[in-house]
Amino acid sequence: DDESNEFLEDTSIDKDDGDVSKNDISSEISCEISKDVSMDASGELSAEVSDENSNELSIENSDENSNDFLEETSDTSDIVSKDETIETYSEGLRVGFTITSDGNRVCTILGIGTCNDSVLNIPSEIDGYTVTTIGYSAFIQCSELTSVIIPDGVTKIGDSAFQYCTNLVSVVIPGSVTEMGLNAFSSCTNLTSVTIKDGVKTIGSSSFSECKKLNSVIIPDSVKIIRSGAFCGCHSLASVTIPNSVTIIEGAAFADCIGLVEVNLGNKVTEIGSNAFAYCGKLTSIIIPNSVTEIGNGAFRSCVNLTSVTIPNSVVTIGEAAFQYCEKLTSITLSNRLTQIEDDMFYCCTSLESITVPDSVTTICENAFYSCTNLNSITIGKELQTILKYAFAGCDSLNNVYYVGSESAWGKVQILKYNYALGRATIHYNS
Repeated sequence: DDESNEFLEDTSIDKDDGDVSKNDISSEISCEISKDVSMDASGELSAEVSDENSNELSIENSDENSNDFLEETSDTSDIVSKDETIETYSEGLRVGFTITSDGNRVCTILGIGTCNDSVLNIPSEIDGYTVTTIGYSAFIQCSELTSVIIPDGVTKIGDSAFQYCTNLVSVVIPGSVTEMGLNAFSSCTNLTSVTIKDGVKTIGSSSFSECKKLNSVIIPDSVKIIRSGAFCGCHSLASVTIPNSVTIIEGAAFADCIGLVEVNLGNKVTEIGSNAFAYCGKLTSIIIPNSVTEIGNGAFRSCVNLTSVTIPNSVVTIGEAAFQYCEKLTSITLSNRLTQIEDDMFYCCTSLESITVPDSVTTICENAFYSCTNLNSITIGKELQTILKYAFAGCDSLNNVYYVGSESAWGKVQILKYNYALGRATIHYNS
């Protein structure tokens, strides 16, 4: 359910009174992972397969604890028809055997079965069938697991496959994996190390979210997309390097990584999604490469120790509240391709002392610099047409406005209400 991943919404602010509570903001990033995973506990299974002689096979049992539920078999060739799946037990695991339309014999790992190994070495082949898939919720809540070895050849790790494996310590994702499902390793609270082998192209949504002890992750050059919430809530992650292959970092991908100190972005990233690094409280600086064209809403919201940022001229849009509550931000350089300073972009950036709004900007939106209490001077380009309400509300230290255009041109700028700071400041024309 994609809706389960929308654990961050855009900031909602009452513009008329200008009051915002940090608690209101922080509550948006609970990074909750849905625990309502539907699992079939009935133990019922029925399958009918017709062979070429029209003989029927029926397997049925309603006792999930019975070892006779499905007998292990070493030869399924006589009961599996093309494009049909037979479920059984083999090597202690619950598995599904399928012969594809082109004759390939593939195996899906469906569950832990009777296996009680703490170190799980998933075989690459079972009874002549190549293991290609670890199924939906296959090992969910298997608290006895401490280590999992996934073989080369597995192409898909299903949704919630290892979710809530609370004693899992390390995992290696083979390069053959092309699809990593929602919450695949979410809430593995003792997981400390993840190695993703070269070949993996996408890190799935919330794949490692809430893995609070994860302190090391290796992302290979093959990865192109890091999906929403992939590492959200990984509190122990201190450093991450995004390789040059990655083009998109989706929303909340590294949100609430409260221990994250260093981020190295590759030179192919074009999009930093909404809240991508929100609430990374130890992040002090970040270099945004000139490949980036879009920075989403709240991308660096509440990065309370972020001191400086340079936005390259490749960036066309910066979303609402992108740097909201960056309380120690003292210096920022903006792209000369921006047309708007969006709502709440620098809301409560209380250490910001000066800023230059480039000539390309035509609108400064509501609450853009709200309560930037130490903002002393601002340079504004000559193309500015509108300053919306509350844009400079609470900017009590604003003394100087340097306007690139003439006094008559400034007179044509539409300044809406509650921007009293502009009225008190000295306007310097043709600056």
